[in-house]
Amino acid sequence: MISDWNTRPLSDFLTHIVGGGTPSRKVTSYWEGNIPWASVKDFQDDTQVIGDTTERISSEGLKKSASKLIPPGVLLICVRMAIGRVAITTHPIAINQDVKALYTNDLLLPKYLFYLIHIHRQKLEALSIGSTVKGLSLKHLLSLSINVPLPSVQCQISALLDTVDEQIQHAEKLIHKLKLQRTGLLQKLLTCGIDEKGKMRDPRTHPELFKDTVVGKVPQEWDVSTLGDIVLKNGGLIQTGPFGSQLHAHEYVTEGVPVIMPQNIKNERINTSQIARITPIKASKLSRHFVVLNDVVFGRRGDLDRCAFIDISDVGSICGTDCLLVRPPKDFIDGRWLAAIYRHYYSQVQIRAKAVGSTMLGLNTSLLTSLVIARPTLEEQVLIMDKCSLVDVLIRTEEVHRNKLKLYKNGLMQDLLTGKVRVAENQETKNS
Repeated sequence: MISDWNTRPLSDFLTHIVGGGTPSRKVTSYWEGNIPWASVKDFQDDTQVIGDTTERISSEGLKKSASKLIPPGVLLICVRMAIGRVAITTHPIAINQDVKALYTNDLLLPKYLFYLIHIHRQKLEALSIGSTVKGLSLKHLLSLSINVPLPSVQCQISALLDTVDEQIQHAEKLIHKLKLQRTGLLQKLLTCGIDEKGKMRDPRTHPELFKDTVVGKVPQEWDVSTLGDIVLKNGGLIQTGPFGSQLHAHEYVTEGVPVIMPQNIKNERINTSQIARITPIKASKLSRHFVVLNDVVFGRRGDLDRCAFIDISDVGSICGTDCLLVRPPKDFIDGRWLAAIYRHYYSQVQIRAKAVGSTMLGLNTSLLTSLVIARPTLEEQVLIMDKCSLVDVLIRTEEVHRNKLKLYKNGLMQDLLTGKVRVAENQETKNS
């Protein structure tokens, strides 16, 4: 730590703290105004500023409640639930009781405090108390020890971190744009397909190439049938993952064979970062649930559009509890295409209309078996998915770039905000 920095509790750098409140929900007029009213749900981990909110209140609602109007340029921090999420106001904003406004003195800049809170967030979460909903006390918040350089140095450090943040935000926007392009392209391809010349069919210019079916207009040559007719009559399978006494919670271990659960199906892929595992011996007893290349795994509970194609990196995992496994016959169905068509609007309409469950809708083998789909030839399925794969490559490249930037930013914050590295030293290192 550099000797000319101040290391003191946060309270020494604040002039005052303001809390908020919630107007009565029983008085409709309190919620019919134009004053932004911030609660925890308006804060995001990667957002620096807050100017608009989900809910708004009236002047009367502000006056008749404990809520306070916070001016622009003040740091807001969540002290309940999403502990440590922060944002700086860009417009006057009212706050509720789960948010505190930290007014800094001349020794500490709000932007610098924003970054300081980020590197101390885990510590603040650890200090929070509560059995169901955790809250951070003002005592613990104010006693947080922070390292603060001169305001001029704070400006330099904040500017450096802002530059990296801007690059991250640019990557996020590009990823979002590419995902929208992919979604739009895939939706068209799944209903129009690709003709023998490699072009997408157009129902407007060539309506004679399409036919009306129970799932809408599709190309004339596509076969319309149930998933069960295609899969089960051609050597495939549709089955439920292990349940009941077949697999118990106490049998999970830290190392071993991955077990795919619904929560591991993210962004149409299997995410193994927090996946459960079982021993190879236990897995051998569940051999019928091993996944192979081209399989598709479906979540049975919650988000009914949750499914993932089994890629080469997923082979050898087990289809786990609360999942369904479909093994499509390779000569008839590309698993990538099946996963995509299942998420398509016309499939989801069928699933949601028949899904069972009083509190949470669920998927079962009967629903999947009876799902009506319009199926192109295997060759056309491959063409459709390969066309989308080109966009997937761009998305994954940008995601890798964004993740590297985030790692760089985290390291930079640790170096600069703790005083381990001076701004000038860091700039020289970066330039060399």
